Amino acid sequence: MAYIKPETYPDKVTISHIREMLKRVEHFFEEYGWPTRDAFITSTKNNCLAGEGDYLLKDTLVDLKVSNAQSMQIYWVRQLLVYYTLGFYNHFNDEKINCLMIYNARTDTVYYVKIADIDKAVFEFVNDAAEKQSKKNEQVLKLLGIKLK
Repeated sequence: MAYIKPETYPDKVTISHIREMLKRVEHFFEEYGWPTRDAFITSTKNNCLAGEGDYLLKDTLVDLKVSNAQSMQIYWVRQLLVYYTLGFYNHFNDEKINCLMIYNARTDTVYYVKIADIDKAVFEFVNDAAEKQSKKNEQVLKLLGIKLK
């Protein structure tokens, strides 16, 4: 891969924000525990809908955000539910997860829920919706002539 010289550079304010977020992430891990695993894979059965989760703590799935949004966003929740459902509820990964957590380093805010407090029907719904979307994705890929592994 060739080196590409950047055309723009972050200003001092942006660099300051990045440094502050890095300190916050370090403090977050010191408080909640350091990751036991990162960049884990989640996928549907046909692999046409997949993702990479951010971090696993001892028994917690964490999605790291750097948003200036002052409250939790619905698409964050959806993303985390898909990661958990495809990655752990369906036993694609073997770790035991007891809690789902979103950490926004920009606002230094933590949102979490215990898996036991979520009705199993939610995970079944998320799984069914993901598998249906994955089948649609597979059809589109075939129409485009893209071969699947």
